[in-house]
Amino acid sequence: MITFELAKKLKKVGFPFHAIANGKEAWDGKVFVDEDLQAYALPTLEELIEACTMKADKRSKGNISLYTMWYGQGHFTKCSAIYWRGISKEDALYGTGDTFSEAVAKLWLELNKK
Repeated sequence: MITFELAKKLKKVGFPFHAIANGKEAWDGKVFVDEDLQAYALPTLEELIEACTMKADKRSKGNISLYTMWYGQGHFTKCSAIYWRGISKEDALYGTGDTFSEAVAKLWLELNKK
């Protein structure tokens, strides 16, 4: 699941959200309402990956990988989504978050930077 703030950033940059006619659904955690009071379904992980793949294919051929990083004794994990355009880390774009949905959404934002 992505946060409300991340959903607003995606909307601002042009992520293709699906509008919902009935705003009453806005309180179930799967929908966000923008400043115009329009309700949008939050994208699924599959939709986020598809959007990244479509954007990445327009830039150049590359690979998108998902990773979970585990940090020692505290069992703290982070999820990462990485778009590789080459073999070095300088050729990569990253998105990280507490969930894969958040990581992939942040990767989509990176792919859409001007």
